[in-house]
Amino acid sequence: GSGKKLGGSENLTEEQRLELALKASMKKHVEYTDVNAPSEPEANEQGTIRIQLRLPDGTRKVRRLREKETVQMLYAIVASLSGDSNGRSLELKAGFPPKILDDGTVSVKAAGLSG
Repeated sequence: GSGKKLGGSENLTEEQRLELALKASMKKHVEYTDVNAPSEPEANEQGTIRIQLRLPDGTRKVRRLREKETVQMLYAIVASLSGDSNGRSLELKAGFPPKILDDGTVSVKAAGLSG
């Protein structure tokens, strides 16, 4: 048969494919390269959470941070833990199904990362 694939783009013109690619490249991302990662709070400090991070190389780290820290700070933390100082673009996801954390201005608590 001549069935169609879900989400297939074989019937799109080159112009339509370019438009889709442009839209995908313009997705909102969090700017973190000029931000210093905050220090890790003490274990007994009030208003802190523990979060498990999977770094770009696949390793996992557990880190404490303040609930009021922003998602932008979380990006800076991941960049510093992974030794990524060359400004490679990171994309953080959380939850199930995974959702991209693309608003750097919200707190980690407001983003639903506090448990």
